[in-house]
Amino acid sequence: MARQASGGIVPWRSRLMSIPLIAAGRLVTWVIPRDKNRWVFGSDYGFGDGALATLRAAQRRGIGDVTWIARDEDERSAALDAGVPSEVRGSRRAMWRTARAGVAVATHGVADVDRYTITGAYFIQLWHGIPFKKIHLDTAQSFGDASPGVRQRMMRWLYRRSTNRISLLPAAGERAAILLRGAFGIPAGRVAALGEPRTDALWQGSEDERSAAARDVLAAALDVTELPRRLVLFAPTWRDGKPDPAVPSEDQWEDLERWCTDNDAWLVLRPHPLSVSAYTPPAAASRVKLLASSVLGDPTAVLAAFDALITDFSSIAYDFAITGRPIHFLAPDAAEYLASRGAYTSLEEFAGRPVARSWRQVLAQVADAFDTLPSSHSVELVGLWQDHNDGKSADRVVERALADLSARQRKPLRDEPVDGPGGEPV
Repeated sequence: MARQASGGIVPWRSRLMSIPLIAAGRLVTWVIPRDKNRWVFGSDYGFGDGALATLRAAQRRGIGDVTWIARDEDERSAALDAGVPSEVRGSRRAMWRTARAGVAVATHGVADVDRYTITGAYFIQLWHGIPFKKIHLDTAQSFGDASPGVRQRMMRWLYRRSTNRISLLPAAGERAAILLRGAFGIPAGRVAALGEPRTDALWQGSEDERSAAARDVLAAALDVTELPRRLVLFAPTWRDGKPDPAVPSEDQWEDLERWCTDNDAWLVLRPHPLSVSAYTPPAAASRVKLLASSVLGDPTAVLAAFDALITDFSSIAYDFAITGRPIHFLAPDAAEYLASRGAYTSLEEFAGRPVARSWRQVLAQVADAFDTLPSSHSVELVGLWQDHNDGKSADRVVERALADLSARQRKPLRDEPVDGPGGEPV
């Protein structure tokens, strides 16, 4: 089965069955006029991420009619408490707000707002990271149960039709933009190296201010009043529906707790939101903590709290590199995974050090590098992939959107070529 997050590749049957609903939505949006001063925002991660950063930038620019499309009532309440008008995804009011909006902003796909009434809007797709592993059109893994042949060619065609609705896809830098253009199959001019709004907070303020703010968010998410001196984050990537090979065994859970005690540290486990593996620390564990995506959807908000990151092939490595702190890699199945999925760069460039095959190996690396700041490899990754370090990417995205809308005033928004779904039904 293919990925079913709101911005991913959905099963071909779901895609085909949704065509009548999309057609109906297109007819509705053909009649209802759009207003370029009305913007809607949403994220599969919840109230936050790059969508919220872009919303705030739009408000600074004078866009007063903004609406956050929430996944549920709890998220809507969080938005309202923050002073942001909000409607629940799939509701009539949310559909109406999307149908009237001149601009829609999402982090995972059109289903972050409303996939049926988005036709004709200027659609800003904020992707969630610089890809290391191949994604979308660049890997057959994206098409799951669609075997090679006519069916997969149909899926690829449908996917290209759906990504054709993207008006702007910001990238961290030109190197990342080149990869995203191919993976999404959209014209080069729509992918711009404007920086990623989701990482703006990692550049703003002093290092101490960023760390203190992130530690406050992390403490609240873990429901604790105090955090230890050292914090280590483990954040693996999605394994295409397969179990994560680094899930600790019973003995390893004990080893992790002992290591944390010896190093006056906590190890915070943040499984991928689509992970099928159970990361459940034993009841006796006091220093190994689980940070589920249901508690904190966007991990970017807490990255500056951590002294080190452990990951495998996740793009979170590129984000964490902005902190200048050490990154370590744990991948027992490195050769097998990369052979099936493929990668855009070499593992040597991505990891910068030997990839650990066991928890014992990676924890030894972490302990040895605690006080190595800044990490030379993190600095190198930032230099390779990040074109902006001013914390103003969201502002650049808004300015680019306004410039594009101004240039398009001669023709109605509804005339933009948009077809096909992107994400699971809402």
